[in-house]
Amino acid sequence: MLTEQDKRYGKDIATGLVPLKLTGNDWQKVTLKLDDFKYGSGPDKGKKMPVNPGAVYIFRFYGPVTAQPSVFLVDDIAWETE
Repeated sequence: MLTEQDKRYGKDIATGLVPLKLTGNDWQKVTLKLDDFKYGSGPDKGKKMPVNPGAVYIFRFYGPVTAQPSVFLVDDIAWETE
């Protein structure tokens, strides 16, 4: 989930989602492109969420609801807007 905020530690003004269709319980490498984020709700649900230069964003991972814990290893983040 990628959430745009009105300021640092402010309120959420837009949320984009990318559903991941992962299976198994082994490590998998995933690439998330900023162009793949779509609005998760509201009148623009399903439309591409624009990434605004200079805006404040929060990036979150949520795992599935299962008996096993979800573990995420984030080892390479590159923000590319062009």
